[in-house]
Amino acid sequence: MKNEIKSYQTEKNIGAVLIAIFGFFMLFGVLGSIFMVQGINLLLGSLLLFGAPLALGVYIYKKAVKKIRHAIGNTNENIVINLAAKNNGVITQLYLAKNSNIPLDESGDILNNFVLKGLASVDVDDNGIMVYHLNVKNS
Repeated sequence: MKNEIKSYQTEKNIGAVLIAIFGFFMLFGVLGSIFMVQGINLLLGSLLLFGAPLALGVYIYKKAVKKIRHAIGNTNENIVINLAAKNNGVITQLYLAKNSNIPLDESGDILNNFVLKGLASVDVDDNGIMVYHLNVKNS
């Protein structure tokens, strides 16, 4: 999974480089067209030459960010499932945060998503702590 995220990060970087380079040239063309007598020619030329690579860079960047978010989400879900399996299907927000690299506030969101998807139930114990129950078997 880490290699997959790394390759998506590379795609994201390529998109960012395309955006930076061709965005600079587009900006240069637009600004240059303001100060020239036949600025419309420079503006149209800039749009034709640099518009497509700039759009491609934006597309690659956005697609890579979406893939990274999806891959990280899958990783976090696997962490929850594995921790719950080690604890007879019971997990709390604090337990998840303590036993993973997931921040405390994000741990609650992840666990609540399990409930929303119908993959877990939640109870409040005598101390007011939300206890999540996943239907997992110990492996």
